Amino acid sequence: MKRLSLAVLACLATGVAGAAGVQQARWVTALPFTTLSAVTPTGAPFPAPYCAEAFSNAVEPISRVVFAGIDNTSPTTVGPQTAQPPHQDFTAIIGTVDPGASYPIAVEGNTDGNFVTGIKAYIDWNQDGTFAGDEVYQVGTLANSTGADGIQATNTIAVPATALPGNTRMRVQKKFTSSTPPTYPTPCNTAGFGQAEDYTITVTGGGGGGDAWDFDDVTAPALPAGWTSSADGSGVAWVTQTTAVDTAPNAAYAPEQTTVGNSYLDSPAISVPATGGVLNFRFAFNLETGFDGAVLEIAINGGAFTDIVTAGGSFTAGGYNGTISTAWGSPIGGRQAWTGEQTPTYATSTVELPLSAAGQSVVLRWRVASDSSVAAAAPNGLWVDTIEVTAGTAPTDPVIAVTPGSLSFSVAPDATGTSPLTIANTGGGTLNFTIEETAPTGAAARGYEPALRSRTGRDASIDIGDVSFGKAPGMTTQISAKGPVQVNPLAGREIELRSVETPFGTAVDISQTASNAPIAANGVGCGSGSGATGSTADNSWWRRFYFNEHSISGSVQINTVTVATESGPSMPVTVNVYTIPASVAVDTIPTAQLTLIGTGTGTVGGNLTTTTVPITGAVVDDTTGKNLVVEYHVDGVPAGSGRLFPGGNTSAQTHTAFISSTTCSITTPTPTAGIGFPDFHLVMVVNVTPAGGPPTGCDSPTDVPWLSVTPASGSVGPVSSTAVTVGVDATGLTTGESYSATLCVASNDAANPLVQVPVTLDVTAPCPSDRIFANGFDDTSTGSCGSSGPAVYTDRTAFLAAIGATFYEEAFTGIPTGAVSSPMPFSGSGYSYTVFTQAGATSGLYNDPGIISTDNASDQIVITFTTPVNAVGGNFWATDISVSPTGTPVVVTLSDGTVETVTVSGSSTFRGFTTSAPITSLTIDAPEAVPGAAPFFWSTLDNLIVGSAN
Repeated sequence: MKRLSLAVLACLATGVAGAAGVQQARWVTALPFTTLSAVTPTGAPFPAPYCAEAFSNAVEPISRVVFAGIDNTSPTTVGPQTAQPPHQDFTAIIGTVDPGASYPIAVEGNTDGNFVTGIKAYIDWNQDGTFAGDEVYQVGTLANSTGADGIQATNTIAVPATALPGNTRMRVQKKFTSSTPPTYPTPCNTAGFGQAEDYTITVTGGGGGGDAWDFDDVTAPALPAGWTSSADGSGVAWVTQTTAVDTAPNAAYAPEQTTVGNSYLDSPAISVPATGGVLNFRFAFNLETGFDGAVLEIAINGGAFTDIVTAGGSFTAGGYNGTISTAWGSPIGGRQAWTGEQTPTYATSTVELPLSAAGQSVVLRWRVASDSSVAAAAPNGLWVDTIEVTAGTAPTDPVIAVTPGSLSFSVAPDATGTSPLTIANTGGGTLNFTIEETAPTGAAARGYEPALRSRTGRDASIDIGDVSFGKAPGMTTQISAKGPVQVNPLAGREIELRSVETPFGTAVDISQTASNAPIAANGVGCGSGSGATGSTADNSWWRRFYFNEHSISGSVQINTVTVATESGPSMPVTVNVYTIPASVAVDTIPTAQLTLIGTGTGTVGGNLTTTTVPITGAVVDDTTGKNLVVEYHVDGVPAGSGRLFPGGNTSAQTHTAFISSTTCSITTPTPTAGIGFPDFHLVMVVNVTPAGGPPTGCDSPTDVPWLSVTPASGSVGPVSSTAVTVGVDATGLTTGESYSATLCVASNDAANPLVQVPVTLDVTAPCPSDRIFANGFDDTSTGSCGSSGPAVYTDRTAFLAAIGATFYEEAFTGIPTGAVSSPMPFSGSGYSYTVFTQAGATSGLYNDPGIISTDNASDQIVITFTTPVNAVGGNFWATDISVSPTGTPVVVTLSDGTVETVTVSGSSTFRGFTTSAPITSLTIDAPEAVPGAAPFFWSTLDNLIVGSAN
């Protein structure tokens, strides 16, 4: 099935459920945003879009209006409508008010003798083109006035905190009344004696009480003026509803769906004060745990929408509580989000807006994202109410961020390589930094003890399949929304253990087990099958650390987290670091109490291995009032990709380990003993230093001969970054060996003055010395050795160092977006090629801005080189229906038959190849776990580099 046009898409109520073997196609639509204008539209007659006024008996004029900087006088002459305007246009005269502030108003006018007139003011605070009941103000009465004698009707108008920022209409109306008490006019008068005048009021976007909305000034299901909603896929528009609210009568709401889609709610433009902004809002949610989720995004000065945390914001209350699985096509797969249930009680979320938003115009977006499976029990979705943006206190101190958290190089003997390291300042003031090198300390304390024996035992596992749960007889099968979920120990097996000796430095390592060596047949994880033919589901393994038990006080910096693998395939791992109030009951991890303070990524897998994941910028400021919670998370992989088990052992532990997996219906962190596995003690070691103290190994810097940094010092302004070049030189190093070192980045960031960046160098094997060069594609230093296959590069910088200075890189920024039905040609620097799908493909390409993708999930991208090359590289990954990275494998095939399976971490995943024989084509495929069955994946390409190897 192909992508559909917007017209066709509007006719669909659900996604396509095709027959076996029919691939799902993708569409991406951008629905237009619309807003109402509170001032007269261009070309429309006054008073559009508001109602007109008439006083058919006679015009008894308003002669002066004083309010919020307005002081306007006008003629006092009484007369018929034909001689005197009954409704005057003074919208060019502007007053300015702040939300939450109060302002005096005074009105004068001619009563045509000893008569009484009533005065009212109407101000359209919600900018919906009408004057609602709570936008009406009695100013008072005038009696026996000429309009020039100084007699005034006066009162005070309080600007609601919910007033929308920008220009809005104020109407002042005067009308004769003969009743007691007086009768006041309505905003759309047609008869009687009097006059009306219209003015413009500008509501500021940050003074007084700031910007605030409660959705209560409209009739459900309408949204307030300035608020917009859009959707894609199966998503539906946001509405206001009256069933579940924080303040009556309304709250904004969007449900989740059972097929892939997004529902977006966008705020009006908000002017953030120069001192920064703080967002508070009330919310409730009920979303399929771990699979459907909601996030908050921000667009600054008309830029692209970015997750609030990624953009530099931070939650101080009510932050994200889970990670969304990538296994079922969620548009936000792999991201932190609100997921699970927080209903019916509303909670408060408080967000410090990014420093880069200070003094800028921003739009906030609440987004509900659904995957391709079931939804939570009704009522489900996200409810939002009582929103307020107030002035914050922008940081005046520098805050350092160093990316990436680690560097790895693979170069040939006597060859060199380089890679950029970004030093960013996310705070205020100027960041000053210096970078020094240090080599590993041979006598460093070992956080792990050697594993010296093997043990025969059970393979503890949580399975999706046809086995029973645990070892208790008669236990019934649990049924998950994603399928049957069962647990059982499999047959025991004997695995020879190797010594695991991971050195730690002089910083403090904390763990909760007597031994930190993984042993065989002990891991517990959600998945199906076993070994290389099995599959791994989404899994999170947890520990909660109590600082007082480790004699730690004050504030600490989290440097690294080390986790272990018992057995399994190589796959990405995410380590999330949280704080939890120390007052929360011991040996529990309620996710609603967690505050995310840091994240790191790495790769786990292998047999009885350990992985140390760097964590940058994570500081616990109060180790007395807060505990530390660490999450070791992997996303699911398709059947046949391999079964992963985390490393654990049976040594004594001070506190229990926890597990959660939505696939196995364990929706919250649960003690492993509570699901039948008391002997599984998760290996997890956290390396900490006092905040402000040196991290591991950096207290005694030493020169590393093969490592260099240029420049080694510098300054970075507020909300800016700079790149330094890290270089390696394998001259004289031993072939086949790995070398390691640490870069120590010191700065004037008081909370995080020293950041460590691990660096590894692998020296690859050289080519034989008796090669015969007869094909015009001589390669001398890349490791590409004729029939031995191509050299494969995972680092873009190392790849560029291995090819000639003349190459052609295409970023695909000028390509047409949407469906493409014929090959696309590209050329530059003497190279040329076309990009299309394979012969006999179901469809052509479907391109998003700046990337190339397929229109049908069954198709592959094929690059055909008009001019043969022997060096090609780029970013290859898989996307879901909404063009978001899925994290699933991609298969790259060269024309010589070389097949490289790329373990994808996202759109920045790089693969490069250099060969001795010409490359005439390259194919990119993102296969489904089960061909023709959901979830579907689309091949995606960007930043293609072609050239010749050195």
